[in-house]
Amino acid sequence: MEGSTMRTSRTIGWLFSIGVFVGTGTVLLAQCPSGAVCVDTDDNFDRLNGNAVQGHVETSLFGDLQYYFYPSVAGQEDKDGSVLSTSSLIWGAQGGVIRYNFASITLSSSGPGTYTATGYHEIYCPTSLCGSEVYYPPYTDGWNGYDAGSLSVQRPTVSGQPGLWWLGGGPDNPNSLYNQGYMSVTTNCSSCSETPHWTVTANPSKVSLSCTDCSTLIITTQQPSSSIGDVHIQASIGGFPSDTFQFTVNQPRALVSQGISDSASGATGYQSLLYYTTIEDAYGSPFASIGINEQFGSFTADTTNNWPTPTAGGIATYSGTWWDTISVACGSPCGASPLPLPPSGLSNPVMHATQTWRAGSATLGTGVVVQVDTIQYYTDHGRHN
Repeated sequence: MEGSTMRTSRTIGWLFSIGVFVGTGTVLLAQCPSGAVCVDTDDNFDRLNGNAVQGHVETSLFGDLQYYFYPSVAGQEDKDGSVLSTSSLIWGAQGGVIRYNFASITLSSSGPGTYTATGYHEIYCPTSLCGSEVYYPPYTDGWNGYDAGSLSVQRPTVSGQPGLWWLGGGPDNPNSLYNQGYMSVTTNCSSCSETPHWTVTANPSKVSLSCTDCSTLIITTQQPSSSIGDVHIQASIGGFPSDTFQFTVNQPRALVSQGISDSASGATGYQSLLYYTTIEDAYGSPFASIGINEQFGSFTADTTNNWPTPTAGGIATYSGTWWDTISVACGSPCGASPLPLPPSGLSNPVMHATQTWRAGSATLGTGVVVQVDTIQYYTDHGRHN
């Protein structure tokens, strides 16, 4: 059992020649002098298990003269200075031990804190043995008869990453964006033998746990959070829970335009670069890098044309800003119809299709949808509408 032990021994000498007691001070338990009685106190709290503590107070006698005296004890228990209960003075057998055990306390109800047991220790010698009734305290070394011991109780402590990523079901390893991570618990109880028990107390559908009765687990994201810290996790020891560990399942949210540049390409034609950053959902911050991929629907002709349709692609990593290239260029002579032009303001629509952007992977069709637009080819530039 875990406890904070307070054991104090007091020595009282008996001099038959003058019939008085004299104090010789505090001694170690095994060093009660000859011709004396020693008083031992044991006042403390014990950790019974993960979810319970119990206080006790005790007076015991030893030494050559222990059987001249009767021990007694009274007690008080408190938590963080507030009284929980008291016990009145009770007496033990001549020369023996008297102990009072307070009722056990359930920590899941009472909570963490400093639990203190304070004992009052009195001994008595009857007239038949000492010539008159003799009570201590005050003891001859000035001790007032009070001792105390305390036990500090902390909740179990959960540790781990405060958040992971929902990227459609897997990690983005090239960018170190993971959908799984480890969590562990410190019991803060060296004597507790119970296996920690894990519970997701809020939004359990958003994560899965590799185990529920274990010290360390793997947490896997299943759905994105609706708000920061909306997944609540606790680990309990015998029913005594940790503080709530707030967890966020973040995800990519949107593409943010960073501008467009149009330039001539080939003998006749154009290249349009559409620049973006990708932002995450929880805090609205841009990613330094995240996998991006696109998919197209069927292309619709806005005018009769023989322009080739683009092939969808993806990028695994980038540095801060990335871009989509829309380009139609011809050599000389050019067989394209209509003729692609360098940026000139003489713009007519040629063809368009639905374009879906996903973030979290460079693999086509994998990840979280962050933008749906219409990719539009004009005769002299390209745009996302």
